[in-house]
Amino acid sequence: MSGNTLLFISTYILSVHLALFVLWAVSVIMKFRVKIKAERTFPAERAYPFVSVIKPLKGTDVSLRENLESFFRQDYPGGFEIIFSVASDKDPCIETITGLKKAYPRIQSRLVVSEPLPSVIEKISNLESALKNASADILIFADADVFLDSRDCLKKTIPYLEMPGIACVCAGYNQQYNAGDLISGLSAAYTNWGSFCLQLLNQYDNYLFLGGFWCVKRGVLDKIGGFTGLGGYISEDFSLARKIIEGLKLKCVFMLDTVKISSRKISFGEWRQQIRRYLVSCKLVSPLLLQMVFSIFSISCFIGFIYFAFFSTEPWSGLFSTVLFTAYLLRVMPVAAFYALQNRMRINPYFLLLPIIDILSIIEALAFLFGRHIIWKGKKYRMRLNGRIKAVME
Repeated sequence: MSGNTLLFISTYILSVHLALFVLWAVSVIMKFRVKIKAERTFPAERAYPFVSVIKPLKGTDVSLRENLESFFRQDYPGGFEIIFSVASDKDPCIETITGLKKAYPRIQSRLVVSEPLPSVIEKISNLESALKNASADILIFADADVFLDSRDCLKKTIPYLEMPGIACVCAGYNQQYNAGDLISGLSAAYTNWGSFCLQLLNQYDNYLFLGGFWCVKRGVLDKIGGFTGLGGYISEDFSLARKIIEGLKLKCVFMLDTVKISSRKISFGEWRQQIRRYLVSCKLVSPLLLQMVFSIFSISCFIGFIYFAFFSTEPWSGLFSTVLFTAYLLRVMPVAAFYALQNRMRINPYFLLLPIIDILSIIEALAFLFGRHIIWKGKKYRMRLNGRIKAVME
């Protein structure tokens, strides 16, 4: 291959990354504009409404108490209640809930044992039971591994709902990782990279939504039938967003702030299943295409840089390696800087290994097209391209 051809390819790759960098910058500016608009829509003198926080739970881990306590410690002027929902009265998380209820007697909180529903996913039963016991018109749903780093997180969330045409608001993920644990670090980098892409793409495609922490008005849920019909989907959050957008012609937006997702010990096999679920959940065409585009260019940059920097003896090798390395940094820097700001300037070094994640993403996407099977919550399911799952009897 001639030097001119290689220069053209390298310049093309750099141009694509520069264009995507500009897209990121514009999207971030748009997110700030949405936040400013939300604050103007909700004037300071206006009273905040009472809120029901719904927490579907199952099992326990070392960070559960800390995560749940971050909700009890919220400084919200309108008042709120916390509804904990479990599938069994023998669930080990009940002990933690009982301890927190005693430690914070002034916070309204209740424990609900859900009624089994004909649903593949147990979480849907928990959500439906909690919804029936919630007394507020404003509902906030949060997963067990969510930690609210800010004491005014609830207060920051509510103004978005008052914007015209907005049905629900969600927060991006800021997954933590265990220092020195390679798989934990790669998993955090992958989750945060995916969340980062979804937050930015949401400016152009409102179907993109994350259900770790989100807020909606009860009237909106009532109009779409609540969580009915979502039990057969592995990603009920994306399916819910589709029903809202297509049925009610309203929008779902990301708030500017992210919520922390607690770190946990994860095996390589579990991480592979996590990648597979993300890539195919609920026809995520935009993120999947974006992932593939980034994968191709990132891997090209990585391999090209290694070759020109360490193996090529051509006189123009230094120039090409510099161009490709610059393109690679443009891929890594925005997401690394964004999460460094979220984590008090703590930088996740595993973002530098995004090419490895890209390669695994391509392998898992191809493997799914042939196998269509995933392991989730210890059970095996067959998953369709529309996100629906069916338990596999072994």
